[in-house]
Amino acid sequence: MSRNQAYWYLRRYSDLRQKFGTRNWKAARNHWRQYGIKERRNKLAYRDLNEEESNVYIQRYTDVTWDINYNMSIIQYANKHYMEWGLYEGRNRGNYTRMTPI
Repeated sequence: MSRNQAYWYLRRYSDLRQKFGTRNWKAARNHWRQYGIKERRNKLAYRDLNEEESNVYIQRYTDVTWDINYNMSIIQYANKHYMEWGLYEGRNRGNYTRMTPI
């Protein structure tokens, strides 16, 4: 984990900010190595998907299946999948169209 990632890790998790403060990147790095990896916490600077992006993500990728019986909302599920798999697979998170010149 780089210093930059450690700062993002602290920004993302309020429980860690309360425990370590906002500038203790070494403690954040140690926490991620000892606990964060096992807890599948996110160290990246990417923001979570919003509601529209979550719905588009689920609709675009048919292999990402959400079920009403899961113990999480569609937004939580899409975020979890994107951060754990989609980001590394190069999946598009938004409803973006590319403009081409005339």
